[in-house]
Amino acid sequence: ANILLIDKSGKTKFFCRTCAYFYELNGQVTYKLHLKQKEVKPIIDEQQMVDGQRIQEECPKCLHKIAYCIMFQTRSSDEPMTRFFMCESCKYRWK
Repeated sequence: ANILLIDKSGKTKFFCRTCAYFYELNGQVTYKLHLKQKEVKPIIDEQQMVDGQRIQEECPKCLHKIAYCIMFQTRSSDEPMTRFFMCESCKYRWK
């Protein structure tokens, strides 16, 4: 099944990519896209963070002075490791 697309060249018409079909529209065209936020599971769970180092690092959210830190190689080996932080107080995460 093909989906008809809206011509974005300023003309109000639907068109098909695979054949020459098009349909002229009369009036205003309104385009709505409803997005659903996908549940994202953390790659590093809370227990892994707590098992990491406990360091003095200020939380950007609650300004608590202690955070847990863990490091992972997220890019190529010639790049430095990425440091991930989790606030000891509010559990906010940043890198």
